[in-house]
Amino acid sequence: MVKCTYCGENFDPQFKGVIIADSITGAVRNYCSSKCRKNANRKRTKKKWATAFEEKKKS
Repeated sequence: MVKCTYCGENFDPQFKGVIIADSITGAVRNYCSSKCRKNANRKRTKKKWATAFEEKKKS
């Protein structure tokens, strides 16, 4: 299981998600959906579905 870089959801990359590798730095980013990939440049605090993960993580 891999954790989404944006929202933090655990997912199986064999069946779902997108894996993007940066050719310059070599950083690998895992996204559970195209929704997370498209919103990756935005702040998580403005997205209700991503902030739910952050609140859960703080508890």
